[in-house]
Amino acid sequence: LPHRLIADQVVVRQSGKKVTVKARISDDRGFRITGVLVRATPTALLSGSTREKASDSTGWATFTFNATGTGSTYVYVEAHKKGEKLQAGVSTANLFKVRVR
Repeated sequence: LPHRLIADQVVVRQSGKKVTVKARISDDRGFRITGVLVRATPTALLSGSTREKASDSTGWATFTFNATGTGSTYVYVEAHKKGEKLQAGVSTANLFKVRVR
């Protein structure tokens, strides 16, 4: 991974109180990156585990949360190369605004 990682997209799906957040990780050339560790941390209105998951073969990592309210909130997505620290080395972070109903 000599290129910069980018958390470039978040897709949110909701069914009742269950909210699925998918985060896509690419590099600065637009290639989807497989196997980087991704963490999605919600701010308000969502609760659940924020443990790291590896991105799949298409660059996506999927997280499941429970809705605790409705409205706009944020999800902070961090990704890093395995074996390296967050916010150092090969890593990225981005804040995404999401809607919870």
